[in-house]
Formats: sequence, structure tokens, C-alpha cells
Amino acid sequence: MYRVRVRILKRIFSAAVGVCTIVLLVRTISNCHNYVPVKLTEGDVTYRNLEKLSDECVRYHRLFNVWPTTLAALQSAIKLQDTNCLKDGWGREFILLTHTNAPGPIWLISHGADGLQGGNGSNADFVMQLP
Repeated sequence: MYRVRVRILKRIFSAAVGVCTIVLLVRTISNCHNYVPVKLTEGDVTYRNLEKLSDECVRYHRLFNVWPTTLAALQSAIKLQDTNCLKDGWGREFILLTHTNAPGPIWLISHGADGLQGGNGSNADFVMQLP
């Protein structure tokens, strides 16, 4: 008698887990239609692309033991994972600032919304220094 009850309870438990799984799946799918993609600002795109570009510059540095001096040199030497990383959120190419064939840092620069050096708010420069 005890074994029969255990088997019945196991079957009920298994059925309940199955039903809960189905309910969760249906709720998840039904919530997908409410998804509204968030539009990234130009500043967000710039930060994201700076991160990607910095990864590519580090890859270049590991291969050649120097920083790339231009975006063209970077692009011709290694296959980029994403060529969009070469431009900021306003569609302008990033500036690479480094000392030629000298060990030391490299700066990746975007001059912000206005494209001019300096500025405040969305016109402020975005600068990333490696290493």
C-alpha cells in the first residue's frame, strides 16, 4: 500500500512539474510581444564601439608588440571582428593617438557630437587610454 501511494505521489509530482514548466513557457512567450527594443544613444554606441576598438588594438599589440598608428594599419593587419567599431555613434572615425614605434600608451578618441576637440555634455570628447 505504501509503495502504491509513493508511486502515485511521484506521478502527481511529475505531472505538476510538467504543468508548471508549460505555464512558465507560455507566460514567457506571451510576454515577448511586449518587448520594446531600447534605442541606443550616440554616446552609448560610441562607448560600445570604443570597447570593441580597444579589443582590436590589444589584439594588434599582441601580434606586433606595438600599437597601431592608424585605423587603416589596424584594418589591414588583422581581420576585425566588427568593422563598425572604427566609427563613433555620430559616424565619424575614431582617432588613434600614439607615439610611433615607442612603448607606451595609445589613446582612442572621439570628439563627441560636434566633432570638435573639447566640449561639454554630448559634445564632450570620449577618450580611452590603453593599457
